Amino acid sequence: MLWQGNEDSHRDMYAFFDSLDLSFRLNPVENIGYAKSRFGQLRHRRLKYAEAVIHLFDQWFMAPRAKIIVDPCAEILSFLVIGNSVRKCPFTAKCALHFVSINPDGSVFPCGGFDDFTGFNYGNLLTNTLQEVMNSPVRLEASRRGARLPDDCYKCSYFPVCNGGCRLEAYSYHGDIYKATSLCDDYMKIFRHIEGRLQREKGDVNDWWFALYERREEINGHDLP
Repeated sequence: MLWQGNEDSHRDMYAFFDSLDLSFRLNPVENIGYAKSRFGQLRHRRLKYAEAVIHLFDQWFMAPRAKIIVDPCAEILSFLVIGNSVRKCPFTAKCALHFVSINPDGSVFPCGGFDDFTGFNYGNLLTNTLQEVMNSPVRLEASRRGARLPDDCYKCSYFPVCNGGCRLEAYSYHGDIYKATSLCDDYMKIFRHIEGRLQREKGDVNDWWFALYERREEINGHDLP
């Protein structure tokens, strides 16, 4: 998790996780849960998330024999190299169709992060059938986000990568799931950097990627394409 307290410590992150042979993902702090009351003091400063992810990408990508996976770097690289859709948060456009979160009391939400927002309750499995939950007007409305984002999203060349970003992040920040992610500037900078590296070093990219793919058994639990 990147926040103001560690936003300048990213230079040590890769070495730490690599020494443990532990793949990891760097997420920004979001305006949910306990962070809501101090979000202004916790959220990274402008473009610091991009700075951290770019630095991690360069360390990971240029490692002679990377032992771990670093996300979102690997997800973005996968899309830009072989065109696979990004299947994980925050870039998937299909989370409303494929994911739900079920609380111990039976209540169903889009994901665990939406538990704070009762207006996104799909129903309750103790009182509703699964079909009723999945056909909830709340769920069906949320699934339309991809078609109701701002016009600028659809004009952006990187829209196929990010799909407007995470709807939870957009809602927690803007109060509207149909807004684009507040991290748009960070993502644009990250995408451009990774795309630029691929253009400059495209002669080595395929060899690098296939070498990583051959080591997929060494990288436990990561969903390579």
